[in-house]
Amino acid sequence: MNKKEKVGLLAIFEGIDHVGKSTIVDMVSKELTKIKRSHSQYSFPGKKIGTLGRLIYDLHHDNGSIKSEFIDNESKQILHVAAHIDTLKKDIIPDLKEGKIVLLDRSWWSTIAYGIGDGLGKETLNDIILPEKKIIDKIENIIYFYIIRKDIEQDFDNNKAICILQAYDELCQSEKQYVVKVKNNDSLESVTKFIVDTIMAYNK
Repeated sequence: MNKKEKVGLLAIFEGIDHVGKSTIVDMVSKELTKIKRSHSQYSFPGKKIGTLGRLIYDLHHDNGSIKSEFIDNESKQILHVAAHIDTLKKDIIPDLKEGKIVLLDRSWWSTIAYGIGDGLGKETLNDIILPEKKIIDKIENIIYFYIIRKDIEQDFDNNKAICILQAYDELCQSEKQYVVKVKNNDSLESVTKFIVDTIMAYNK
């Protein structure tokens, strides 16, 4: 009898900037370490030195020789997807095959939401994310955690932020995978416990 193939879980964390998403991912990782669950943690586009993702990260933070303000918005989103695919193929897919829980800070949702915020059309963005989506759609176990925080969101009164939030809401409605909305208004400890409990229940 063949040994049963290990299947990991991809937990994707999404949400507009400043809702505490990255902090939550860090805390979830620490809790999984405490309970000795094999996992890995990544963020898109990425910060690991020497990777395509780091180049894109530096681009957005004006840390390199090329400045984001001089690059066309459509081109920037294509670069994001390229970095996503690179990490998916080199790191995330191999981790999932080992049976790991993979925590991913941002994915193609952010490409859509922030692309719309930059004025790009949905049809164009759907074409841009297609290569990444083909890879994601082949992953067996996925949870999307959509992080929201009312006290932050109420501060957004500019059109770009409103467009981004509306795009995220539409993605929640249309996504075929399991989506969990997480209100980050309680203590970080309680939010972290809820997410870890959800992951463990889904990954039995």
